[in-house]
Amino acid sequence: MRWRVLTAAVLLTGILLGGLWCRAQVEEHCKTIDHMLAGLSAALEQGTLPDSGTLDRALLLWEERLPFLSSLLDHEQLEQVGVGLSRASGCLRAKDRSGCLEQLRAVLYLLDDIGEYDHISLKTLL
Repeated sequence: MRWRVLTAAVLLTGILLGGLWCRAQVEEHCKTIDHMLAGLSAALEQGTLPDSGTLDRALLLWEERLPFLSSLLDHEQLEQVGVGLSRASGCLRAKDRSGCLEQLRAVLYLLDDIGEYDHISLKTLL
């Protein structure tokens, strides 16, 4: 009986620590993308048209981390972020400063929402 209780405690601790680690990874990833996009947004607000390289790197990073994120979070919001980044990239290539800024603001809002309010539940961990 003692080993069963110990095994259950170890499993529950492992699940809890795994959930906290996953949550920290999600927040870190959202902050990384947010930081990249905030610089672009600030440049667009000042009236300059930045290079699309940073936006392309942000989109590539987002697509690399999407399998991990989609195993934990709501797919609808993740899709909206990807679509917003693609649209912002298209607007930037078309030199549409206001359209790009609008898309970046929407993506920044979604990233903030994902990073702060989309909590991982025990159901998604099991």
